[in-house]
Amino acid sequence: MNTTHCIECDHKDGFKAFDIKPKNQTEDLFQPMHKSVNSAKREHCKKCKKTKKRFDAKKLGYKKSVYKGNLRYEGTCKGCYWHDPFLFNQSI
Repeated sequence: MNTTHCIECDHKDGFKAFDIKPKNQTEDLFQPMHKSVNSAKREHCKKCKKTKKRFDAKKLGYKKSVYKGNLRYEGTCKGCYWHDPFLFNQSI
């Protein structure tokens, strides 16, 4: 089965996804994600927006919770697993 059609274009920063004017959106603000992974990310980002507590990657078996910052959302998603899973894996 070809799953290419299941790949979606995702905003890395769930907090700022709709605040950036289209002319200011650059390629580095996006990432390809499988539809099911993007759905999971969306739910985790909603929870973070509500609680201001970032996702703890230790729940997925990682030794670190985040690669930058701490578990409290402080104005950036950078460092959170869901911001960029590829970069997260490279950084830990």
